[in-house]
Amino acid sequence: MYRDAIGDELRQIERDVVEGERRLAKQEALTIELKRQKQDISKAEVELERMRSDQRLAIRIGNACSRGSSLEKP
Repeated sequence: MYRDAIGDELRQIERDVVEGERRLAKQEALTIELKRQKQDISKAEVELERMRSDQRLAIRIGNACSRGSSLEKP
């Protein structure tokens, strides 16, 4: 039973990471389009960096959970 719960949680984390990658790609495309149109991209870049940071954290959490280790930086 415990392993089933862990497996379910890992699958959810994997889905979240995939969704995060999709959102990152969308934000990157938006930033590129704004830049192409010579518009201000400062807010889009800040949001993109925040999203990248969140994605790195989600990946670290997923990796730590799958290994059963801590979240400390390598």
